[in-house]
Amino acid sequence: MEFFEYFGLAQGLVSLFYPSTDSLERAVAIQKSILLSSVLVGLAIYVLFLVLGGLGLKKMAERAGIKHVWMGFVPFLNTWYAGKVAGEANFFGQKMKRAGLYAAIFEGIYCVIEFILLFSDYIMYRYPEEGTMLNPFTGDTMSTIEPNLSEMPAAFRWLFLGDFWFTIFGYLAWFVMIVMMCVLFIAFFRKYYARSPIMMMLLSTIIPFRGATIFAVRNNAPVDYGDFMRRRMEDAMRRSAPYGPGPYNNGPYNNGPYNNGPYNNGPYNNGPYGGSGASYGTPEEPFGDFGGNNANGTDQTNGTNGTSGGNTPPKNDNPFSDF
Repeated sequence: MEFFEYFGLAQGLVSLFYPSTDSLERAVAIQKSILLSSVLVGLAIYVLFLVLGGLGLKKMAERAGIKHVWMGFVPFLNTWYAGKVAGEANFFGQKMKRAGLYAAIFEGIYCVIEFILLFSDYIMYRYPEEGTMLNPFTGDTMSTIEPNLSEMPAAFRWLFLGDFWFTIFGYLAWFVMIVMMCVLFIAFFRKYYARSPIMMMLLSTIIPFRGATIFAVRNNAPVDYGDFMRRRMEDAMRRSAPYGPGPYNNGPYNNGPYNNGPYNNGPYNNGPYGGSGASYGTPEEPFGDFGGNNANGTDQTNGTNGTSGGNTPPKNDNPFSDF
């Protein structure tokens, strides 16, 4: 439920417009006002995005023939309904058919914990006392509002005795909820916005704009993401190899001049350097002055015609003879 994200943002912004005070009564009054105004602002934004998301889910569900479109306008049920519209999800390589249901369950757990913490703030401002805490940035001691447990009814004391654990469980529930929401909406936008599902998923989970993102893609036709990516890769490969009739193996480097051209079938492989051609004649020995054979087969070391003191041909001392 995005309400708490909107509430927290509104609370931070509204606090900037209230002055500080040394009076406990005045500080409590200011905090009550901030709390109330933040709840109203957060609730208004939440209702706006809830309606937008419901309209988007309604349009998609009607196109897909899914019944009970009213669920798209109900908190928690709209998350479950988004899973029905998205279809099968993928969780670390495992197929998940009820990603919307699991996301809705953890969303409900998270919201219950956050409502408890919000209610504890309200009770604290009804039974306040002045406390102190250390400012972590300046090291100074600053005044705070603490719950007065001695004056508080026993029915409410458990809220503050378990405040630490509620906060820890709230963070854990939020983390699991976000993971399940990511699984749900990556499947959702792979179906309805395959061009950039990661960006839309982030705008719907980490940044609480899912009502607006669902509404924005309501007119998109559903697609098969695997088939979409396969066609996109084939199209990219066709554009990257324009010289041959085929995109992958018929371009210039496989059937072009480098394999069938002058370097493989031309003068360098079948010509004088590969030993098959004779159009250029027998090449002159470039190291003849160092004991090799000259162009006429005469050993320039001893001046004999292809012999070295007998009928045995002279040894070739050229270190580059293999080339």
